[in-house]
Order: sequence, then structure tokens, then C-alpha cells
Amino acid sequence: MKIVETFLTIVRKNRKRGVIGMKVFIGSIFVILLIGAGIWLMLSPSFKKVGETASKVKEKLKEDHQDGNRDEEK
Repeated sequence: MKIVETFLTIVRKNRKRGVIGMKVFIGSIFVILLIGAGIWLMLSPSFKKVGETASKVKEKLKEDHQDGNRDEEK
């Protein structure tokens, strides 16, 4: 909860500055949402599927690259 208290303190200090404070507030919310989305992706089962698919694509590209090198040697 220390993060929330710090966030609220920043918002209170910047609220006095007007428009700049609003930009800081919106930016802070945006950053928090990005962090939350990242954590959600890491914890969701679909993240594992994406990782497995990426590994398969990487292996396929590596095989294609090796096959290309063999063709050049001939």
C-alpha cells in the first residue's frame, strides 16, 4: 500500500500546478495500467502458449538458416 500512498502524495502535490498535474496524473495511471497488463500476461495461461509458439518459430527459423548455409556450401 506504500505505492498507493506515494502515488496519492504525488497527485496531491501536482494538483496545485493545474494542467501539468493532470498530465502527471494521467501518465501515472497509464504506467500503472501497463504494469498491471504485464503482470496479467505473465500470470495468464495464454502467455505460456505464446511462449511455446515463439519457441517453435525460433527453432524453425534456426533450421531454415542452417539449411541455407548448407545450400551455400554446395
